[in-house]
Amino acid sequence: MWLYLTDMFLLHKRKIYNLIMLGKQNGTLLDVRQVDIHDSRFWDIAYSVENAPAQMQRGRIGTESAYSNPTPGDKVILHQVLGVLTKIEKIEE
Repeated sequence: MWLYLTDMFLLHKRKIYNLIMLGKQNGTLLDVRQVDIHDSRFWDIAYSVENAPAQMQRGRIGTESAYSNPTPGDKVILHQVLGVLTKIEKIEE
């Protein structure tokens, strides 16, 4: 019985796991701050994704992994691996 319930849980969550593992999502930047750590520059980014706009998420990426001058309100494509933000691209309107 335990294996059956576990399998049902994993099957139910499969769509969520597939989105988290590797992929791209459209989103909106909510807050952007530049951070210097040991003479390396990073962007601390708060964002929401289109399929969950009320849920804020956070990530930190190097400045080389983002377009120049990201600002709150920008529509972006968020690249993630294992749920970790790896790159952002601005959606040109």
